[in-house]
Amino acid sequence: MDEWQMHLVAVYLDAGLGEGRKLVELIVDVRNVGATNSGFIGYPMLLRDAQGRTYEWDQMASWVCKDMLGLESGGSMNPGQTARVCVAYDVPLDARSFTTSPVSIVGMWQGGFAFELP
Repeated sequence: MDEWQMHLVAVYLDAGLGEGRKLVELIVDVRNVGATNSGFIGYPMLLRDAQGRTYEWDQMASWVCKDMLGLESGGSMNPGQTARVCVAYDVPLDARSFTTSPVSIVGMWQGGFAFELP
């Protein structure tokens, strides 16, 4: 099982994928704390708002965010290596307060991020 340490660096907002939507882009430092080479992508991390709605990682928006900000790819990381990545979510405009949680296949999860938007 992959082992990661994550640190939330910044949160950005962008135009969403439809009317009444916005993109929440999490800039995250991820460190491979496992014993083998591994790749980090955003699918294991869900975003949940204060109304209890849950959002999955938006792969295309995450790649666009990575390219626009000149961030790294977490695709292949050696033990001890850290990369700054973008994990984006398409959410309704009214969503303001968020926490992160794992998808059901994740066996171990220690903490998460919590933040509010203006």
